[in-house]
Amino acid sequence: MQETTTSTQLELTKQTEKGIRVFQNFWDSLDWEKILSTVIYKGMIILLILIIIFILRKIILNLIHRSFANYRKKETYSSSRLNTLETVLKNFAQYFLFFIMIYSVLTIIGVPVGSLIAGAGIAGVAIGLGAQGFINDVITGFFIIYERQLDVGDHVILDSVEGIVEQVGLRTTQVKSFNGTMNYIPNRQILIVSNLSRGNQQVIIDIRVNPDEDIEA
Repeated sequence: MQETTTSTQLELTKQTEKGIRVFQNFWDSLDWEKILSTVIYKGMIILLILIIIFILRKIILNLIHRSFANYRKKETYSSSRLNTLETVLKNFAQYFLFFIMIYSVLTIIGVPVGSLIAGAGIAGVAIGLGAQGFINDVITGFFIIYERQLDVGDHVILDSVEGIVEQVGLRTTQVKSFNGTMNYIPNRQILIVSNLSRGNQQVIIDIRVNPDEDIEA
């Protein structure tokens, strides 16, 4: 029994020593000077890209802010509409720069970005099908705001809902009925917009007149 235990211990010791030697040989075969220079080189490139992305972000956001500041000086543009459009453009610019930054960093590191994108595309299709309604709301809401179909405070009729516009968002539009009910309408369901606050309203009234009356009077 003792001899079996001793042989087992010797076998484990040999396997451990063999593993240590393999690791030691691998460690000794590494060219640390080349590895260090590669890490420093790629690190400097990544740092440079981050600085460029940061500067571009500042410039783009500043240009967007100045452009909308000029539009705010004109009374013909709704403040809420401009605020919504400015937020949408700023978010789009930041997401685009963030995507470029991630793509550049992964490419420099050596990650196969093309394969990742192809794999993510399959998941993206599934997510896109589930979020189709949300995307339709956002796109429709953007064009409603961009085309100035509605403004806060307008008297509107949206299909069967009539009231005063309380808020125009990218996903939903809020209309308060005259009885106090707040209606939250998904933008994709807004098919016909009747804005009663634009231009002069005309009313046709039928009046019965006796044929003997003076028409001019």
